[in-house]
Amino acid sequence: LHSRVGIINYLPSEDERQRRDITNQFTGQYSDLMRNVGAVFNATSHWAKLEKPTSLWKLVDLKLHYESRLPIAQFNAARTLYDPKNLMANDLINLVLGIPPP
Repeated sequence: LHSRVGIINYLPSEDERQRRDITNQFTGQYSDLMRNVGAVFNATSHWAKLEKPTSLWKLVDLKLHYESRLPIAQFNAARTLYDPKNLMANDLINLVLGIPPP
């Protein structure tokens, strides 16, 4: 069984401080909570929706989680084929999933 749950984080305020606080809440406590709740179900965030882990240990956990759930080598081979200049990635994607081989 496969199901996708989408979370949309709206930033309704024009107040920059309030927008920053909302973003910080989402990327910190909320992301950690979702990882913990989802662990029971072996849930995984979409690779394009990763949030930067707040510690080295959380980064290691995230990397190990993706390596246990996804065929990373095959995914990176596809990245090399369809995005040979790695334009569609960012530093976090490369850190968690690895840099595709040339």
